[in-house]
This record gives sequence, structure tokens and C-alpha cells, in this order.
Amino acid sequence: MDVINRLRTRIMIAIIAVLFSVLAFILIILNFSLARFEYVKARNFLELIADNDGHLPRPMELKEGGYHVSPMNKGDYPNFEAENPMPFEIHFDSKNFRNYFSVVIGENGVVQKVIRDFPINYSMLEIEKLVSEILATGNKTGIYRESMFYLHEYQGAARLVCILNMNGELDVIHRLFLYSGAILLISIAVAFLCSWFFSGKIVMPVQEAFERQKRFVADAGHELKTPIAVIGANVDVLSSEIGENRWLTYIKDGNDRMSRLVKDLLYLARDDAERVIMHIEDFDFTASVNAAALPFESVIFEDGKKLETDIQTGMLCTGDRQQIEQVVSILVDNAIKNSEKDAVIRVSAYLDRDRHVVKVWNSGRGISRDDLEKIFLRFYRSDYSRARQTGGYGLGLSIAQSIVKNHHGTISVDSKEGEWAEFTVTLP
Repeated sequence: MDVINRLRTRIMIAIIAVLFSVLAFILIILNFSLARFEYVKARNFLELIADNDGHLPRPMELKEGGYHVSPMNKGDYPNFEAENPMPFEIHFDSKNFRNYFSVVIGENGVVQKVIRDFPINYSMLEIEKLVSEILATGNKTGIYRESMFYLHEYQGAARLVCILNMNGELDVIHRLFLYSGAILLISIAVAFLCSWFFSGKIVMPVQEAFERQKRFVADAGHELKTPIAVIGANVDVLSSEIGENRWLTYIKDGNDRMSRLVKDLLYLARDDAERVIMHIEDFDFTASVNAAALPFESVIFEDGKKLETDIQTGMLCTGDRQQIEQVVSILVDNAIKNSEKDAVIRVSAYLDRDRHVVKVWNSGRGISRDDLEKIFLRFYRSDYSRARQTGGYGLGLSIAQSIVKNHHGTISVDSKEGEWAEFTVTLP
């Protein structure tokens, strides 16, 4: 089920990522375009005021309170048209711009005159302070606080500062940003719910196929147990009647291998179905590691190899003792099968703070980088021809990984190709 859940999670992440990217791109472009439009509109309005000595030009008043500009046609105000950021026709009403005024600055930087077409909400003291702060910026145009300004230079030393209060426009833009963010978050939440529903529909055929595969493995394993037991019993009877016979030996060896394969398949099937029974108990971890590793000493000696152990004493652990011993046996057996004559196999175990660590190291051919990523896959054998000679079906490491995972631990492998390989198991 972990495979199905990972597949479903990836589908959900893909759906949400695509939606988030598209929606975020659209909202960013929309917000930027509208904010840019307001900025350019206000700046060109101030330039228009500056070109008319601080007043709203009379031709605009004769056009029913507003004027119309199209990016496709030249109008009365080409400067506005040239910098229009919107790809479509726009129209704005001059009545929207009422809280504006112009200030004539003398040679000494003193306010000489305030020009206005409508009543303004500024006192003279506030105007003088605002103008001095604007001049201190050193910019010709921009936004200062909540006001847009434009500085017009006369031929003499006098200057004209046109100021437009944009509190309303900035408030609208700010709200637009907030609403866009809220829309984005709500859309992601809706996308999460929708992706959860549709991903379940998408993975349903895969899940059904996976369930059928697990049932087949479990059923086949149970069906094979009986004939395997019958063959083994008949071989024992024939051995007692006719004595030693190489053909019976071949049958017995093949039957034993088939029995181990069925046993491994049944374990993996139960693990996939989350029906593995664990007998949790407190046990001597030191004794268990020794009990799993030392029986291989004779096999290692016969193969012309050397076994070294470095196991810390007095370690206690909580878990399924037989399964932990099985993990150590699998790793030692794997080291034997994947090492050459005169190789060294080293088993070490120790406590690292509150975790138990078991390392199985062997000299020899090591494992290639490509195989390191696949070594725990079921039925995977990095050297197929050698695996046929040494036995095994590529299930041992998968079983070890499953047992360690059920104990909430980790198993990893490291290697230097052509020199050594090391498996590390860490258990809480």
C-alpha cells in the first residue's frame, strides 16, 4: 500500500503544483498590470497638469468630464498612449482625480504659490513639509507616502511640483493583492480536495492490480506448501530405504530451495497486506547478534574466508528477537555470497546513544553505484550469473528491509566498487 500511497501523493502534488503555478502567474500578471496602469495613468495626468501650469486643461472639461485613449489610435495625449501598459482599450474619468494640486517653488526652495482646481485636504504647513520631503528625495517623479509627484523645471530657477493624492488607488491595489492571495489559498485548498478525490479514482485500477498480485502470491505460496512438504516426506522415505543417492540429493536440495522461496514469498505477501505478526519482547541484543552471526563461522572457514566480530556486550533491545536475528543472518549470508576467497567478513554491533547499530562489512568486489539504488528491490541481483552459482532469489535484502522498517529502524548500504561493501542497520 505504500507504493499506492506514494503514487497518489505524487499525482496530488503534480495537480496542485500545476494549478498553483498557472494561477499564481495569472494573478501576478494581473496585479502587476493593474498596479502599473494606475501608476502610469497618475504620472501622465500629473505631466498633463504640469504642461498646463498646474491646472487641468480646459479641452478635457469639454469632453463630458473625461477623455478616451486607445492604444491603437493616436489621440490628443500621445505621451499617455505610449506608456499605456494595458493591451486593451482604456477609459478613465478625470473626476476620479480631484485631490491634486501644484506648488510653485522659488529659487530658494520656498513655496511661492499653491495652484488648485478643487478644494484640497492639506493645510499650508502640511504642503510645505510634503514639498520639502519630496525635494529631498532627489527624484523627478515617483510615489512618496501616499502621493504621486512630478517635478517640472522652468527655464528660470523656479520649479513646479504637481502632487496627486493616491490614497484611494493604493488602498484598492492593496486590497487587490490581499484578495488575490486569498483566492490563491482557497484555490489550493479546493485543488487539494479535488486532487485527493480524482487521484483516488486514477490509482484505483493500479490498486486493484496490486491487490490481485498480492492475492496471487499468497494463494500460490499456500498451494505450494503442501506439495513441497509431500516431496520432502517422500524423499526422506526413499533415503531410508535405498540409502544415499545423488538423484535424491538433488531432489532434496531443490525442494529445500523451493521451500525457502515459498517461505520468503509468503512473508512478503503478509508484509504487503500488513499482516505480519511480531512478538515484541525485551531480549539480549548482544546474544542475538552472536547467535545469528557465529553459526556461519564454519561455512566462512570452508570457503577460505575470515570472520571477525566486534560486538559490544550488555546490550538490551525491545522487538521481535527472531526477526532481528533473521536480519543479521541475511546480511552475513549476503556478505558470504558476494565475496571472494580470502575475503574478510566483519560483524560489529554497538550502542550509539539510544540506538542499536549493526554493521556487516566484507572485502571483495563491492557494489556498483547503479546497483546501490536497486539493491533492496525484490528479485534484484546485481550479478545474475554469480547469483545462480551461490543460490538465492534476490529476496533476502527486501525481507531485511521490511523487518527493519517494521521495527521503525533504517537500513543502508555503502560500498567502494572493487574493494568493500557495508550494510548498516539502525534500530531504536
